[in-house]
Amino acid sequence: MVKSRQLVSGHYNGMHRSPRAARSIEFIDHKPYVPGDPIKDIDWRAVARTEKLLIRRQQAETDLNCIIALDASGDMDTADGSLPVLENSKFGRAITLASSLAIMMQRSGDRVGLLILGGQGFKNAWLPPRSSRSHISMMIANMAATQPVGEADLKNALKGLSQHIKSRTVLFLFSDLMEEPESWGPSLRALASKKIDIRIGHVFSEKEMALDIPQNAMCVSQEHGQEAPIEVEAVKERFEIIVSDYFDEVGRWSASCGAICHRLPIEENIADGFLRMVRGVP
Repeated sequence: MVKSRQLVSGHYNGMHRSPRAARSIEFIDHKPYVPGDPIKDIDWRAVARTEKLLIRRQQAETDLNCIIALDASGDMDTADGSLPVLENSKFGRAITLASSLAIMMQRSGDRVGLLILGGQGFKNAWLPPRSSRSHISMMIANMAATQPVGEADLKNALKGLSQHIKSRTVLFLFSDLMEEPESWGPSLRALASKKIDIRIGHVFSEKEMALDIPQNAMCVSQEHGQEAPIEVEAVKERFEIIVSDYFDEVGRWSASCGAICHRLPIEENIADGFLRMVRGVP
């Protein structure tokens, strides 16, 4: 929480126009009139149609819904032991960045929701968008209580998210994307078809991607617990090609969805990655 507030204080630059400037109003729905509601907000056409006093509920176009989707799969637990506690794993980095964005959006008057993909230990996997400080605190507490285990199942998680998400929404997906892009890509594209502003925080370890490990090592799947011996020099050249193709494929799917994909290596200064996400710069 402290680290998140430091990031927000250091780079409080807003991601869209202020909700207090040049507002355009959009109708949401009706609610029953109660004493104290402004008379001017009564929808007299709806009154004539329903014979009930109804108030028009409206919303400024600059008010946003923000959904944070957090990958809590076991593979997100990959760490760099040389870094501080919250920055020594992909999951710790993702939580810090997600919390910082949630705090910033709430301060801008926007509603923020949370979807946790995989993991265990949290109270609620889905928290609908709200804008109160207590809601943001609950979101951060849920993320902090989560243990990254199992699979995120990005394909079905993103597909299920479409039933909760509305237009004029910003979706921040924090993930190492360690599932085949061709499996989750179509689900992401379906969300984009709903005119969702998608931003991907691709959290990864440069050491992991460079296969920067001892020449002979035992690799363990964080998601499945399976072990496999590896001779680094024998596979390194082929591994570099696979990693390059993988990044290219992630880039193609992101571009096809109109999504901005931010590469966020855990070895990078966290403030630099946060600033890029805030400004919408890849």
